[in-house]
Amino acid sequence: MKIYVDLMYSLLPVFKEIYSLYEDEVKNCGQHLSDFLNKNVFSMKKAGLSSVDAATVNTATNELIVFGMPSDAAIVKKVIEQF
Repeated sequence: MKIYVDLMYSLLPVFKEIYSLYEDEVKNCGQHLSDFLNKNVFSMKKAGLSSVDAATVNTATNELIVFGMPSDAAIVKKVIEQF
């Protein structure tokens, strides 16, 4: 196990160098996804879904956060699985 952990730590600088080229684009994609969900899913005012902006992005971690009911999370999961 220690060999594996050491290998991962040795690869980390390579990953960071490659990822840094795309970091801004990845963050923008997260924000675009959040905007898309709020505009095209949660604004539809469908029964069983939130009718307010329920999706946002934690810009520090680039995590998509969905507030609301379990049905909100389920529809977001379906949308994301299409990509």
